[in-house]
Amino acid sequence: MRLHRGEAWFKVVPGAQLRVRTPFGVAEARGAEFIVSLKEDEMVSRAAGGTGLVVAVASGIVLFQSLGAKEEIATGQALHVDRSGSVERVSVAQHIRSLEAEVAERERRLEGLRRQTAPPPTAADEAARRRQVEELTQGLSSSEKFSVFSFLVDRKESKESRESDVIRSRRRPRKKSSA
Repeated sequence: MRLHRGEAWFKVVPGAQLRVRTPFGVAEARGAEFIVSLKEDEMVSRAAGGTGLVVAVASGIVLFQSLGAKEEIATGQALHVDRSGSVERVSVAQHIRSLEAEVAERERRLEGLRRQTAPPPTAADEAARRRQVEELTQGLSSSEKFSVFSFLVDRKESKESRESDVIRSRRRPRKKSSA
């Protein structure tokens, strides 16, 4: 079988043989369960330390041959091969942890994009927010309420308008007090 890109999970029954040819080399298995991941995907590349190929073995033994190396990969191990042919052996657990970290980073970035593209609040949202503010400010004096409302309004303004207000206030000449 040839794999030029993508990812495939293989389960080879005992007694059978499977060869997976990639641009980086050949993975050969007899009675093994393993995954071959070959992608131009930054998740695999960064998680695998800049590699383009990952062979991870769930059970059995897989033999991987490249131009300069012949590696045996056992249960719980993974092999990373970069574009130069350099081979690095890691545990599957270590490989999974690095992938999980990358997934968490992508989810964080996606959440940031969701916040940027969130629809504007509806009238019902604004009414609910007002009720919350009224509940929070109940029992405060007028000046304390004014401080809370000023803070909330200030938080709602965009960063650019706050920055321009600061710049304008710095440009205003100060009144000289006569003593």
